[in-house]
Amino acid sequence: MPLSPKKNTWPKISIVTPSYNQGDFIEETILSVLNQNYPNLEYIIIDGGSTDQTIEIIKKYESKLTYWVSESDNGQGNAINKGFRKSTGDLFGWINSDDYYTPNSFLKLAEAFNPNIGFYYGDSLEINQGHTSYTDAKFVADSFLRFGGLIASHSAFWSKTIHQEIWEEMKCNIDGEFWIRLLKGKKKRYIRYPLGVYRHHTESKSSNDKWEKAWRMDDMLIEKRHGPPPQARSYKRVKYILFTRLYEFIQKFWKRPSPWNK
Repeated sequence: MPLSPKKNTWPKISIVTPSYNQGDFIEETILSVLNQNYPNLEYIIIDGGSTDQTIEIIKKYESKLTYWVSESDNGQGNAINKGFRKSTGDLFGWINSDDYYTPNSFLKLAEAFNPNIGFYYGDSLEINQGHTSYTDAKFVADSFLRFGGLIASHSAFWSKTIHQEIWEEMKCNIDGEFWIRLLKGKKKRYIRYPLGVYRHHTESKSSNDKWEKAWRMDDMLIEKRHGPPPQARSYKRVKYILFTRLYEFIQKFWKRPSPWNK
């Protein structure tokens, strides 16, 4: 059943973008939010004092933003927390300033909305040097708890009623630690649609070796806070890779939804 066009019948979606010196990418991020043409949107950008063209780009769209600021902060987690403290929506999500949402992703989210559901997640795309790969979240999200897989922050949303603060001590695995707390005992709904796109580039935290030490420190902090993983990391990783490759092989014979198909 289609949603009513009346604004007050659409769940309010609050999106936060943490930003710092991503002038090469942030315009595509902003447009991916605004071009959803979603009728009940709250969009907040928290910039950490960028010195490139980021501020100039943000100002181009400030009339369509709910709030934005550029000031020094204590990192990505701090910026995300600042944004969500100003958020008033029914559903929360954040999109980093080098990633972007796919067309109609907010509509898919609104169609799936149920006040009794705490967490929503969809499939995702990754772009790396012109190559696009598809990640099936139903498998990966389940494997997060079983085999150490990931839930993509650019394809995840949650109810304001379950929101918690980001742990600001984390530098890289911010979302990984966040999901551990957020998902416990919560009702989840899978959306079979690629909701967001992750962009690999030379400065990506997951692609740049200079962040390797920070990733290890985050692992130590997570273990200190939540206890050791139930299985050795190396064993979990091998098992996860095997399951992923098997699943990807099977998926070659399944038709996947595309946000760019009419």
